[in-house]
Amino acid sequence: MLATLPLRTLVMNRPIPHWQVALSNREKLIRFQSVYVRLALVFLVVSAKLLAHSIDEKVEGPASFYTGRIIEIIHHWPADRAFCHPDQAPLGIQALGMRTPNRPYYVGFKKCLRIHATPAEVQAVIDDVGHYVDLFPGAAAVRVVEKEVNETTLEWERKIPVFFVPNIKYQITYLSSPPDPRRRIYRYQFKGGERLLFNDGMQVVESAPDAPNETLLTNYEYYEADYSLGLFGLKAVSAPDAWKESLRGTYQSLLAIRLKSEHPDWDYPRIEKERDLALKDISFDAIAYDDGETRQLASPVRAQAP
Repeated sequence: MLATLPLRTLVMNRPIPHWQVALSNREKLIRFQSVYVRLALVFLVVSAKLLAHSIDEKVEGPASFYTGRIIEIIHHWPADRAFCHPDQAPLGIQALGMRTPNRPYYVGFKKCLRIHATPAEVQAVIDDVGHYVDLFPGAAAVRVVEKEVNETTLEWERKIPVFFVPNIKYQITYLSSPPDPRRRIYRYQFKGGERLLFNDGMQVVESAPDAPNETLLTNYEYYEADYSLGLFGLKAVSAPDAWKESLRGTYQSLLAIRLKSEHPDWDYPRIEKERDLALKDISFDAIAYDDGETRQLASPVRAQAP
């Protein structure tokens, strides 16, 4: 009877060896695990997107009349990058002052520089909060207070370059767009603390239009601080000195970011050494403003009546 059955039927009805059964079960388990891992990854990605904060959302802290301006710049990017011509500026770093009428201590700068590294490499440096003390001059300590997906609150302790004024502490909230190897946008706003009254800013790290493997870093920032000493209206620093120190800090921090991005193998003591060497012949006694005016600044740091 069996001899009359087709060969395929004989094979299909033959008992399956135990080792094949075990192998089949193992394959099923592997496939199940693979599907499970993929579903888990999809769930994590979707959850992250759902939990992520919008870069233009309202955050805790005092809003200034520049808060909306920063969000507007983000919405219309890259329209506000038109000023950016860093190759024509000293050290390839462009910084233009932005003044606020009748508020001499309200410091504003729009800045731009080219970095010979990919946007992903520059983002890695900016995202390394543990080394902010090395990147930003005057920072005595920086610690993470809160962190949720793409929103982080940092507490800064700043050194004040006046011997009788103690260090100050304040908190800044940072938001960022989703990681992208071509462009990432950062926004930040003052949350609370000592001396600082307002701080609104945004930063874009993106591929240079003429060189995809190079980076344009553009930054808009406005801040106002209280330098009062409480003694007959005296100020710890003059308004020109506040602008001058901000300009100096701009060059120091941007140059440090560039050096670390271009030379990731350098340690931070070397970054500081190379940065200071590059800046030794740069003068900060004049500021070019975005309205075309260039103004000389007073050089000594001193207390003065308003």
